[in-house]
Amino acid sequence: MNENIFEEMQEHFKPGVLDKDMIFYFKVDDIEKTVYLGPDKCRIEDGKKVEKADCYCKLTSSLFEKIVNEKYKPGMKDFMSGGITADKPFLLLDFLKAFGQ
Repeated sequence: MNENIFEEMQEHFKPGVLDKDMIFYFKVDDIEKTVYLGPDKCRIEDGKKVEKADCYCKLTSSLFEKIVNEKYKPGMKDFMSGGITADKPFLLLDFLKAFGQ
């Protein structure tokens, strides 16, 4: 997977969509990223930068690329098949909204 996909994702951030700050930790295959989102901010850092993120999400690079590039919204099938796991999957909806999905 091309790590630039996170930079591309950052370009699609929609200010004003979220009403509070949130921290997401993503593990996409071997790539680890911490994503800080808020009403007017989007910052992405390499690695796990916080002890406890608001949402931890692990998924395959192919599914992540599909979400970012094709605006795919993961469903129950993706979670049941193990393609994506998240400790608070409902927060992923906020994540997607912050990027216009």
